[in-house]
Amino acid sequence: MDQVSCYSGSSYADRPKNFFCENISLKVTRVLASGNLPAGKFFYIVASDDRNYRLEYNFLSETWHVQPV
Repeated sequence: MDQVSCYSGSSYADRPKNFFCENISLKVTRVLASGNLPAGKFFYIVASDDRNYRLEYNFLSETWHVQPV
């Protein structure tokens, strides 16, 4: 299971702050895009390693999925 720490204002997962990818802690430096899915939310971000990632949160299973893009 992937781990993501996020800011939560009026709802959970308003904005991701940092996450783990391959056991390395990375900071989110910029959110390129975000949106809603039928069962959650997604974010396209740039991380502190200068790579792009897709972070996806599933409300039903309460899990994150991190994928380099």
